[in-house]
Amino acid sequence: MKVLLKGKPGVGKTTIMEKIKDMIDIPVFGFYTREIRENKKRQGFSLISTSGRIEKTLLAHKRLETPDRVGPYGVKSEALNPFIEELEEIMRTKKPGTFLIMIDEIGKMELFNPRFLPLVEKVLKTPGINVIATIMFSSRSETDHLKEIDEVKVIDVTRDNREKLPGEILEEIGGEFNGFGK
Repeated sequence: MKVLLKGKPGVGKTTIMEKIKDMIDIPVFGFYTREIRENKKRQGFSLISTSGRIEKTLLAHKRLETPDRVGPYGVKSEALNPFIEELEEIMRTKKPGTFLIMIDEIGKMELFNPRFLPLVEKVLKTPGINVIATIMFSSRSETDHLKEIDEVKVIDVTRDNREKLPGEILEEIGGEFNGFGK
């Protein structure tokens, strides 16, 4: 199963992914995006490995001087390379149905890395690969086609449904895995 979680910023997409990861007993590969806060104000974003194999990495920060920018944030797009390499390796070496890929998120900052979108497309189009990813809420020509891939289910996350979604998604994808629940 391939799931794209779509919703406004702050609605709980990443939290849903974390709850799912905590509820299953199979390897999970990919990353979460975390806010960096200083004095209660958002200053940037870090990437956190779901497998624990990659160190926490800075993705973007207000003080980063880079040509790639999203709003006030300078983006260090090469920070995604270790995660991309891990996912490429996993897809080559692991049997489908024995792991889950999580990508948080398919968004503006990540799109600066020229290797990112081709990898996401490959992950979503490869039969037997199970994926849960978050995708930016607004329509964007570079990513809208991902929502149309045959096996992909797009779920709109709202404040009303976010609490029940981890269980509903797990129920749907449970049969996709060999050795599933904790």
